[in-house]
Amino acid sequence: MSGMPGLRVAATDLAALCSGAPCLLVLGDPEGLDPDLPGIAVWHAAPADAGDPAALCLHRPGATPGAETVPLPGLPAGLLGILAADPDRAAPLLAAWGDPAALPVIAGGSGALPALARLLAERLAERTAEAARLQDAMVRLREEGEETRAAMAALLGATGHDAAPAPTLALATAPSATARAVAGPEGLVLAQRVGCSLEGVAAVAVHVAAVPPADAAAALTVRLVGAESGRVRGAWSVPAAALAQGWLVLDLPSPLGPVRETAVLEVLAEPTPDGAFALSLEEAEAPPERCAALSAGTAAPGRALALRLWTAPFGRRFVLSPWWDWEAQDLPPATPQRLPEPAWAGARAVAGRGAGV
Repeated sequence: MSGMPGLRVAATDLAALCSGAPCLLVLGDPEGLDPDLPGIAVWHAAPADAGDPAALCLHRPGATPGAETVPLPGLPAGLLGILAADPDRAAPLLAAWGDPAALPVIAGGSGALPALARLLAERLAERTAEAARLQDAMVRLREEGEETRAAMAALLGATGHDAAPAPTLALATAPSATARAVAGPEGLVLAQRVGCSLEGVAAVAVHVAAVPPADAAAALTVRLVGAESGRVRGAWSVPAAALAQGWLVLDLPSPLGPVRETAVLEVLAEPTPDGAFALSLEEAEAPPERCAALSAGTAAPGRALALRLWTAPFGRRFVLSPWWDWEAQDLPPATPQRLPEPAWAGARAVAGRGAGV
């Protein structure tokens, strides 16, 4: 069994060490600090091989290292740092692990308590943020479960009935002949409230006033977002070659379910020659809460994008949506996990959103 170089642990203690609970690794006998800390497991390191100073066996305080030991398969997920009477003793161990900066090393003595307090505060902030991410992921998972249940109920209720009704035009604003949102040297980036909720949305449309050359590498990205949660409910990436003047209709694969959030439309166009790409604004002035908020590009003040929006019964319409971007959907965050080096060596790189992980 291969594992972390230089570290062994009794087979009976392996489960407790790798349980994920916060723990400290103590090397030697640090003066001026009692490592018996509430809520933090302390593991001492005793020499496992007299001929190898970096070979250590981990054991609980007051216990004697057992004869039956196994290599530690990886860094314990809850390991906060190393407390050492002599920090130099930790250097060979960290070097053997392949990353000298993998864990903070705290020198024993009068300065150990402040350093340990700072370390615990940092770890508490990290764990709090991680707990918030996991809570958000759980909420989203429950939302998706409810959406799936409602979709199945709607689909079963429609079985054997007439064909699904056509989408209903729920919102339509007239495009202006002159007022435009124009992409500049930094492109076009804007967001605006649509003026309705996300529930039942089946398709949206923006009015293209000017298109870039067909051979341009630019693309138009449109996202439908819930204002309250910030979750991306729909996303499309339209290449320049597919753009044409007039209404650009963007279908969702299926209408949104009972999502009682305010709809927000986000538009991002890549840089093009000045004036080569533009979207039409409404003919009439819009109330302040519906005006387009620009981060890049130019637009007439006091106006909103010209839009059309269709709704349909949930679970009754399924289409193949051109330019639908599955990877841009708001996915639950991944749970961080420390893995031993052999596991990383055998991992395969993935394409898409996971490529930077």
